[in-house]
Amino acid sequence: MGIGDFGIKNVSGVLTPYQLSTNSFEGTISISNLTALYALNEDPSNITVQLNTVLNNATLFGNSNYTFWTQNVLLYSSNHHTITFEDNMWNFSSPKAIITQNSIYSTTGHVIKYPGVHIAYGPTFAVKTPFTVHLYLNSTLIDNRNAVYFNYSVPQLSVHGTYDLVILNSTYHTASTFKTPQSNFLISGSHLTPTNYLLYDAEIMIGGPGGGSTTTLYNVNANMTLKYYNATSSAYMNVPSAYDYGTDTGETSSGESIYWNSNDVAEINTGPSILEGMWGIQSATKMGDMKITGQIEPSNAFLFVNVGTKVNNLTAQWAPLQQNGKFMLTLTPGTYSLQVLLSNYAPAFESNISGKANGPVKVISVNLPFNTSYCGYTPLYAFNNNQLSNIAVQGNGTPMEPYILADQCCEVDPVFGQLNDFGFPVFMAVFLSGTTDYVSSVDSEQPCVENSYNGSYVGFNSMPFAFYKVQNYSMIGMQVSGIFYPGEDGFIAGEITFWDSSNDFIVQTSFDTKFPITTVNSTDITISNSVSTLEYNNIYLYCGSVILASDIICCGNLTEVNGTADLVHSHLEDTILLACDGASLNIRGTIVTHDDLLVVDSKIMSTDNLVSESVYCYYLSSASSMNNYQGSSKIIVYDSTSSDVGGEYIDMSLIVENSMISISGKVLNSTYICNINSTVKLSSVKIYNTELYSLNGLNNIESATGSYLLFASEKSNTMISSSQLFGVRGFSEYGNFSTTGSFIIGVEFESIFSNNSFTNSIIQSIPTSVSEGYEFPTYLWTYDGTNVLSGDTFAVINFQNDEETICCDYQVNLNSITFMDGVNSVTGSTFYTSGGDSAANLIVQYGINNIQGNTFESKHVELLGNQYGAGSSLIVYGGDNVIGHNKFVSINSPASSSLIKYGDVSTQASNQYLYSLNFTESGLANGTAWSVDVNGTTHTTTGSYINLLVSPGTYSFKATSYGYGSLSGSVDVVSSSVNEPLTFSKLPQYSVTFMSGGLPSGVNWTVTMDHMTMSGYTNMLTFTNIPMGTYTYTVADSSSHYSPVVASGTIDVTSNMTQTVSFMGISYTVTFNENGLASGTNWTVTVNGHVYSSTQSSISLTMPIGSNLTYRVGNETGYISSERTGNFAVFGNYSVTVNYAKPGVSPTLTYVGIAVAAIAGLAVGAGVMLVLRKKTVP
Repeated sequence: MGIGDFGIKNVSGVLTPYQLSTNSFEGTISISNLTALYALNEDPSNITVQLNTVLNNATLFGNSNYTFWTQNVLLYSSNHHTITFEDNMWNFSSPKAIITQNSIYSTTGHVIKYPGVHIAYGPTFAVKTPFTVHLYLNSTLIDNRNAVYFNYSVPQLSVHGTYDLVILNSTYHTASTFKTPQSNFLISGSHLTPTNYLLYDAEIMIGGPGGGSTTTLYNVNANMTLKYYNATSSAYMNVPSAYDYGTDTGETSSGESIYWNSNDVAEINTGPSILEGMWGIQSATKMGDMKITGQIEPSNAFLFVNVGTKVNNLTAQWAPLQQNGKFMLTLTPGTYSLQVLLSNYAPAFESNISGKANGPVKVISVNLPFNTSYCGYTPLYAFNNNQLSNIAVQGNGTPMEPYILADQCCEVDPVFGQLNDFGFPVFMAVFLSGTTDYVSSVDSEQPCVENSYNGSYVGFNSMPFAFYKVQNYSMIGMQVSGIFYPGEDGFIAGEITFWDSSNDFIVQTSFDTKFPITTVNSTDITISNSVSTLEYNNIYLYCGSVILASDIICCGNLTEVNGTADLVHSHLEDTILLACDGASLNIRGTIVTHDDLLVVDSKIMSTDNLVSESVYCYYLSSASSMNNYQGSSKIIVYDSTSSDVGGEYIDMSLIVENSMISISGKVLNSTYICNINSTVKLSSVKIYNTELYSLNGLNNIESATGSYLLFASEKSNTMISSSQLFGVRGFSEYGNFSTTGSFIIGVEFESIFSNNSFTNSIIQSIPTSVSEGYEFPTYLWTYDGTNVLSGDTFAVINFQNDEETICCDYQVNLNSITFMDGVNSVTGSTFYTSGGDSAANLIVQYGINNIQGNTFESKHVELLGNQYGAGSSLIVYGGDNVIGHNKFVSINSPASSSLIKYGDVSTQASNQYLYSLNFTESGLANGTAWSVDVNGTTHTTTGSYINLLVSPGTYSFKATSYGYGSLSGSVDVVSSSVNEPLTFSKLPQYSVTFMSGGLPSGVNWTVTMDHMTMSGYTNMLTFTNIPMGTYTYTVADSSSHYSPVVASGTIDVTSNMTQTVSFMGISYTVTFNENGLASGTNWTVTVNGHVYSSTQSSISLTMPIGSNLTYRVGNETGYISSERTGNFAVFGNYSVTVNYAKPGVSPTLTYVGIAVAAIAGLAVGAGVMLVLRKKTVP
């Protein structure tokens, strides 16, 4: 709606065409207030005010017959109160003409690339009503080229200017003398543009925000003018004639009525959008307005207005009501008919309402009677909670008793079926705005209506549902279907659209439509137990939070933009999922089959899903997943981060570019990984049949297990640490490769110009007895670069060459590490071969090589079929080499470990060669201990052999085993292992008896002969089964009171024999000590009848053990001593003290004895103290 000049004018009652050519148009709109709300637009409150003209005879490439449609557009948001300027230029030169890239010489606007049309944006301003905007289109010549200015002016803001100057490429490929003609804007009612269906017109109009959309004005008070520049008067003048609508533009609007005044100004107010002529078309009696006012109950009923005396659904136009049901219509003077409609209410009609300009106001009051027999024949609109009860059949709006909306299963009245040029419907089936009470649509089909366009019916279609700032709405058990034309044209809207809403539910609903659901800026929207399976269906989720639970979505698109979506326990099949612009997507417990997931600048969490034959693509995003099972699928990660924990990858492709991805605790089976300039971390994964390709990347494989890993890296870093892998094939070029603390069986690795590090790792060949043994011969081959091996073990176990390996089909040395060139260091490592005929070698061809402190060990390596005729060896062809302190060990190996020199060994120091000297016994019973003394060192075992590692030299030996004859000899160890057999013979056995003499009965005694000990209380001890030989023996008395005469000896046992040993008893000292005698006084003691005297203070006697001793102490002259006697058995050292005294003093006798003895196991030692006191002499 607006002003349109189509080049037709009423001349004496006849519409007559005319032409108007000018180089400038001005369109002006003044807005006092305006409220727009249409939920199917990119912003429900956005409208456009467009100044549109047709530029005729424009010149391109020297050709002056081009026609362009120019649009100077004001985009206004009634919600955000902003204005933005935008221009379009379209090529109208033929039905299929477009603007090519070289059509425009230059532009000053902010160009938006769009195929076939020029689009540019200008500035944005915040405004408050009322405000006025002037739009200008000016055509001129600049540097001999046609040019169009897109100008604006906003007086209230004191801003104006040009936001885009488009200069056409008029002179391209023309002569320097070519003169480009002026191109003007043309209005013509006599012919069409070269499109053959669009007019040469000029218009200023109100429409939807673009793309052929529509809008609804619920409240408007504005005016507008359309003027052209008159070169004769040098002034802008109103166009000669006008209609209240335009034609060339596709955008439309409803809810506003237009009349014109004497100044050819179009006055715009809330009302029906009736299309009709204005000045220059209708007579002056149609100028001005007539007013119809009134009130309608219920307040959310629908008011339609027809021109004439009858109601006509094809021409009837809707007039918005205020939320209290009141209305004020300002219409062109004439006759009108009204109808008022609402579901479950009987309709009302008012006919033949006539009026003149400035005539009396017509007042109408309508109260619709409630009547459920009319069913749901209208849409259901509500703009507040009070209006919900008007369209409900039950409930009170509470969670326990929500409103149940009227059933719209019947056909909606066709007056509600109006569509605009691009299929945008004027009416929704249900439109709620600003409601918060609980309300539901239950167990019904989506209503349908017979659509009309341009005054004709075009067929039946379903009607959409829309919700704006709504809380607590539920759709339960509905069936939604139909064709949604705005969606077909790329608009983000659906059969069900939520704007700025929250806590709304769609449950158990079936969708059979291409555009089922759209949510925008809405939170806590839940879609559960629903089905959308129509091919190419599209679900749009924008800037909010949505939960999809237990849904089935097939054959379509699910798009999430800058919001949060939870997809839980659902089933996706043949669906494209797009998350972009800061979205957060959580997929949990869902079956994903044949789907494509594209995540752009967003986050995704994927947990416990079953994914098959799908493609995941992450761009500028972060992704994390846990416990997913993914099979036959592809994951593409670009400029993103991703972490993947648990679950399985089976038959997968993973492509990573400029990103970081971490996979842990997962199974990779038949998985292809491509790393381009990225970091790929595989932690605690199980790898089976996996390929890893890398360019400028970092690959970190940590704590991995599994088999068959193939990697190829160029200018990349690949690290394997703390892993156990089987069957690894690798190639590195201009990169870095390292293994640390890993155990790898079966390695084929080739390196060119790379830096490689192997630390504390074990690399082992696969035995040929295993089927993969020939398939994975182990080798490391490097050309140039740097190689460092430290603390590693390179082992070849039981590898047997076959015809293929002998013929050297491989271009490398099998089961070897080969340095072709470069700087190389091998320290503290072991090259070990056990069995087979192919040895673990270190081969140095060229380069700078430091080979020190390593061990080359061969065990049971065969010579037959051996490539070098040696075991594990260091093989040197050339290079700058420092070789020293290495060990070359050969154990029972016909093929010995060696240093093989085909070229110069630059520095060689302190290498050690060790060979096995193996003594193998025979003739001994299993488990029998035996020993070999080699050069003074004894080695003992109970096994069948003793294996020693020795340096080259001559070694003497003696082998012994108890009961067998000893063996002795010498062996020469030169440059190979030596095996010395030992055959033991058993010796004859005899008895040896030891007889004791000199021991009393009951005394325990012992004999130890060789390694055996016997003891007893009798005088005979006998050893049996003593092999022939010479033995040493020792004897002892366990009581320690007797000592052998000869404590040890040697005995030659050649038959049964007896050996006598004698014992002697031990003697003790008995001492008598005097006390009290003058010095030099002689004193006596009688012992066992013998008198012992002394002038010293003590008398000592020696007595054999067990002696019975009787003593008597005598009195001496001048002294008194008690006549004392005593006796005791001697079993230790004793001391007796005798005290003498002068007469009159009582003497004492002190008796002290200490004895320690054991006879026949009885301890008899004791200590005694005896004190004798003399009685007083009377």
